[in-house]
Amino acid sequence: MVLANEMNDKRMKFILNNAEIYGVNDKIDVIRGNSDNFRCRKKIDAVVITMDYENLKTSTESFCLFANLVPDIRKTLENAFRITENVVLIVPKFVDVSELALLFTDVRRQGKQ
Repeated sequence: MVLANEMNDKRMKFILNNAEIYGVNDKIDVIRGNSDNFRCRKKIDAVVITMDYENLKTSTESFCLFANLVPDIRKTLENAFRITENVVLIVPKFVDVSELALLFTDVRRQGKQ
């Protein structure tokens, strides 16, 4: 089972349309809202998080994940890890990889306390 969480109506329709095209609409739950809605009683195999990068300028320079993403990326990841160990975060190609590693390490360490 895959959990899709989307705030944008246009993207939500896109998710549902693609699921139907690929014949997996019975394996995807789509929830409208933000990451606070990550509550599910079914077994979830993975959570894939794509943030809203449309407003970011394309750049070859790295950017700070913590400063540039809203809602707070830590909270989003913490909510996702409450559901499953298999969490994927889709990031722009110019993200600082060491910052990404630090983010996941901090979130996982916080979750084990």
